[in-house]
Order: sequence, then structure tokens, then C-alpha cells
Amino acid sequence: MMKIDLVIPWVDGNDPRWQAEKQKYQKHRTVNDGYYQDWGWMRYWFRCVEANMPWINRIFFITYGHVPEWLNIDHPKLRVVKHEEFMPQEFLPTFNSCTISMNVHRISGLSEHFIYAEDDIFFIGEQEREDFFSEGGLPRDYFWIKPITEQFSGDFAYIMMNNILTLKKYFRLDNVAINHTDICDTAVYPAEVVEDNRRYQGLKYVPGFQESHMAYSFLKSTFEEVWEKEEMNLYVSSRHRFRTISDYTVSLMKGWQLLTGKYEPFFPKHRYFTDTADPGLETLIMGEETSMICINESTDSGYSSQRAKEICSFFEKRFPEKSRFEI
Repeated sequence: MMKIDLVIPWVDGNDPRWQAEKQKYQKHRTVNDGYYQDWGWMRYWFRCVEANMPWINRIFFITYGHVPEWLNIDHPKLRVVKHEEFMPQEFLPTFNSCTISMNVHRISGLSEHFIYAEDDIFFIGEQEREDFFSEGGLPRDYFWIKPITEQFSGDFAYIMMNNILTLKKYFRLDNVAINHTDICDTAVYPAEVVEDNRRYQGLKYVPGFQESHMAYSFLKSTFEEVWEKEEMNLYVSSRHRFRTISDYTVSLMKGWQLLTGKYEPFFPKHRYFTDTADPGLETLIMGEETSMICINESTDSGYSSQRAKEICSFFEKRFPEKSRFEI
């Protein structure tokens, strides 16, 4: 049976050594420190994984060097990976999540099949291996054409466009539609997906894919292939210590898998994207039907440590038992 690993990046924004180094390189740059804030949720992330993903081979916990004081680093399934253990020296130090995610294939011992999840994504309900990979070893994913301009604004739109412009160099959508006829008509997809795919299938190039900030299934060989073809661009962007509009994300790798046909059609259910201000957050966390949830930090709600404690209490009610990942 194939081994499936789980990769999770994490940062403790309260670490004074990390803060000092960030300040050294940040200088006059304006940086959203919300990217680096630890709100005390990670123990529940591990409880979710232990309860709902017992089939995971290993968890690669990527960190600047710090680890939560409660973490059992001797757990046989856990491997703490410091940035310098897998990233080229010229990329370090980095405070750019794009740089970290685009280089995870360099982690020694990482299996060909792995799941990448940010630390705001929680596996609330039971997860099946088949939710992420087919029996034949293909990532399970959906081909949903959606223009970038309909989904994003601001700086992140530029980053997503970088992904799409790179894919445009290698793939014509009209050829993909011919070679992969199921992108429009597979019975797996709901009507909305089929409708969008049919609407845009006549375009020469893909204008974007529907982006869902959830856990992604990857082949390590996809990263290696894209790096081989786009080494210069990815190298330059990986030297950015902080996020810039000329960066790339793992959506590039996801799109590459879709356009090369290295996936099996699958449309997940009961996965929810929300934010910390959502008044229905407790219901989602406690909901028996909830499979996966991304809790994005709301920048407009006056998010506070008090709200963080409330969210921790929701998790505590759903997952009250300590996991073996906790000391």
C-alpha cells in the first residue's frame, strides 16, 4: 500500500529570536504580522489528524526552529523539519510562506504521495485515503475553470496570475479539452462545475482554476518536474524573504497536475472556508457533517486573543482528549 505523508508549515510569531531576525530583514517593509500569529490551535490540529487520519504515514512539521512546548517530538509519526534542513542556503532566512511551500519536495524522506495543508486547515471529520489519492496513486482533484479575475483582487491576484501565466507556456486549453474529455462532462462534478467548464472550454488558454484554500494532494514528482522547467523563475521568487506580487504558490503544482491529466476526478463535500469572525463557526466545528474547515483570520472583525480563546473552546468541546502528539 502506498505511503501518504502530511506536510504542515507552522511559525510561532511570539518567538523573540525569530522576531529579531524578521525585524532585521523587514526594515521599512510593511508586513502583515497576522500571517505569523499563533493562536493556540495547533494541538487541536494534531488531535484532528490522530482521530480522523490514522492512515497517514508521517507528518512533516516545518518550522523555523521552534516547536510548541506541548509537542511530543518523539512521536514515531512526527518529524520536525527546520527550514535549513531542506531549503537552499540562499533562500534563508525566509518569512515567505510561498517560498516554503514551493520547496517542500526537497524534504529528505518525503514520500511521492503527500498532502499539503496550511495550519489554518482542520480535518474535523473522518478522512479516507481515497479522498486524496486513487488506488492507482493519482491525486484526487477537480477540474474547475474559473477566471482569476472573478476570484481575487489586490496583491494575491498577481501571484495567482503568475501561476496561470506559467501554465500558459506549456498547455493549451483547447488541446487539454480534446485529450481529457471528462473535464466537462464527468458525472462526478456538480452542475455548476460542468457549466463553467463548458463556458470556457473554447478558450485557447486556461484563465484560471477555482481555488479552494483546503488541503491539496500532490505527487512529489510534479514539484520536481515544474522546477526542472521553471528553475530560474522559481529560484528568483524563492529568494524573496517576504511575500511579493511576483511569487508563486502551490496552486501552480496543482494546475500542472490537472493539465497533464495526473489526477482522478473527485468533488469533495462538506469542506468549508470561513473566518474567525463567522458567528456560525462553533456550529461548523461541532457539526457531524463537517469534513474539513479552513479558518482564515478575519482582518475586519477586530480579531483578538479573546476570540482566539473562544475558538479554542469550540475545538476543546469537539476534541477533548489529548492526542499522543502532546506531552
